[in-house]
Amino acid sequence: MKRTLFVVGLLLFSCGGGGGGQSSLSDNSYKLATLSNPQEVEPLPTATTQTIKSLTAVSESAATTKARSSSSKGFIIELLQRTVNLQPTRAEVSIPCDSGFLAAYVSYKLRDGVSQAQSCSDIESVGITLYNTSGVDCQLEEYVIDGKQSFSMTISGSNLQDPDCLPQKAVVEVSGAVKHLSENGTTDEAYVYDNLKIAYSNVVWSGDEIASAKYSITGGASYYLGSFPLDVSAQIDYHFDLTGSGSETSDSFSGYVKLGCLDGWLKVETTKPLEYSGDSINDGELRISANNGEVVISYTPSGLDIKETIDNQTNTYHYDNSEEIKESLNGIVCVR
Repeated sequence: MKRTLFVVGLLLFSCGGGGGGQSSLSDNSYKLATLSNPQEVEPLPTATTQTIKSLTAVSESAATTKARSSSSKGFIIELLQRTVNLQPTRAEVSIPCDSGFLAAYVSYKLRDGVSQAQSCSDIESVGITLYNTSGVDCQLEEYVIDGKQSFSMTISGSNLQDPDCLPQKAVVEVSGAVKHLSENGTTDEAYVYDNLKIAYSNVVWSGDEIASAKYSITGGASYYLGSFPLDVSAQIDYHFDLTGSGSETSDSFSGYVKLGCLDGWLKVETTKPLEYSGDSINDGELRISANNGEVVISYTPSGLDIKETIDNQTNTYHYDNSEEIKESLNGIVCVR
């Protein structure tokens, strides 16, 4: 049980920082899950954190643990940054990856009354459609968009600012599979996104990199442990309704996560902003609530302290890092 909710926590802390938000629905719209068999869902929070990290992590240390440093940014942030200098065209263009490429089409909509853009302020919005080409992988740091698996992503950017036309708002929709590489270069995890939508606002740029942003996440995703798709040892399905904000030093968020094997939602919120130092989370607190209890995860320089209160029974645990919990995912199947 403790590790299930911890997985939700780990997946979430990479979303962003510095001030949370509200879910798109009122609390009364959600039926909270009852945790009747904690052993079935104990390890889920670790996978949850990694899934969200793969999408939205902004800062260099936003999703690292004491065991291993992760990529500086989630793959969607990486792709957003690599598309900002694309010119509108009717022809297919290529987005360079660290290895390989993605294909893209770019278009824009002018503001009413403007016949030809003279500056960024003349453009109402920019649309970009990305997709993979059969047989060509795209590697973005430790993420790989497999050329053998379907993948598509649309980006709509608005509030373009002179002189560089960098959007202050963006809506991203993604479907398809993305694999994660371990330190030795083999696939250890994968994420399959199902019409997942991320809306960014108040985007602050530092040069051509995103320094901070607010966001909301809605839609579905599945987490796989192992060498996806042939050798998978765990699968967890999610549905998200979250809001938050991220910077280079802290993260805050709130909302709801639904796991495939539960009968309702889990409410998640940072009750104390998660603060980063180097490759560690040194401070912060996350609360995950179910119908019959809650789990509070406290981050310290020495690891994670977890207080679980379910059906009026309280237990406490300590983990040096998230990898210890991730090991317990083997054999977990939590699907719709």
